[in-house]
Parts: sequence; C-alpha cells; structure tokens
Amino acid sequence: MSKQMKKPMSDLAAEAIERYEDDLFWDEVDREFEAMTPEQWRQYRKEFEEWDAIPAPALPADDWSGQWRADQRRAQATTRRRVVGRS
Repeated sequence: MSKQMKKPMSDLAAEAIERYEDDLFWDEVDREFEAMTPEQWRQYRKEFEEWDAIPAPALPADDWSGQWRADQRRAQATTRRRVVGRS
C-alpha cells in the first residue's frame, strides 16, 4: 500500500487514525443532533441566529469536502456490513 500510494506507512497510518477520529467525532455529533428534543433544537437554532446577528468580518467559506468524503466512506462501510451480514 505504501508503494502504491507513494507515501511512508507512518503517513498512511496517521491519515487512517485521523480519518477514524473524524468519523468518531461526526458520529457523536450525529447522535447528539438525533437526541435533541424539539425545544433543544429551537434553542440551538436561536443561538445560531444570535451569533449570525453579530456584525463581524465575513468568514471564508467552509470546506466540507472532508466531511462529505467521511460520510461517503461511512455509507459504503454500512452497505458492506449489511451485504456481508446477509451472506
């Protein structure tokens, strides 16, 4: 794999660990959102509206491509587990 990717194994391992930690983080975020009551969701949205109302310099656009890739990997892994589980 190291030769194919033209990267040292230590870099590949570090990237895999980082992706794993990102996946764990976003899984926890998803669980927290799913566990919110309607009132908690309203408070969450209200806080965002309050922050958005504060005048400040514009922030650069967020790059969500890493999150998108993590979501795609998670979806593929889930699909593979379902297929393997049925065999």
